[in-house]
Amino acid sequence: RWTSLREPVENVTWEECSERLRQHGLVLPSQWQWEHACRAGVSLPYCSNRAPDSLTEVANLLDPASESLRRYGRRQGRDDGHVIHAPVGSYPANPFGLYDMHGNVAEFCSDMVDAISGFVAVRGGSYGQRAEWARSATRSMSKPNVRNHLIGLRVCREIR
Repeated sequence: RWTSLREPVENVTWEECSERLRQHGLVLPSQWQWEHACRAGVSLPYCSNRAPDSLTEVANLLDPASESLRRYGRRQGRDDGHVIHAPVGSYPANPFGLYDMHGNVAEFCSDMVDAISGFVAVRGGSYGQRAEWARSATRSMSKPNVRNHLIGLRVCREIR
């Protein structure tokens, strides 16, 4: 359930995203496009620095407070103020002006990871993962018909 238009789109399938975007002349980015946008001209694991700790102030990732709230019903440790996803733009943009590349919700890419198994590419970290899993080069995968509250989309427009 969305409470504002600033919330990321999540819990959708790759198939739904691809079809709906196609209807509007938009696409999901390829893995290469996604990583280029995430790195924003920086050749480090995170656009903010080399260390996972550098994402503390720039990405909504799993923090001890959220983890303890889910497990034990109380907060302890660093708290970024978001147990789940945050409104888009709650954290500073990367050097290309893009928000939430390292966290909030991971994002589908247009590429198939393996045509035989049918898995599609997913890039980026999410509010349910630690910073180590939010590196620019980290890849994961999903079946195209699976919904997941940790995965959403980033819209891309082809330049003609």
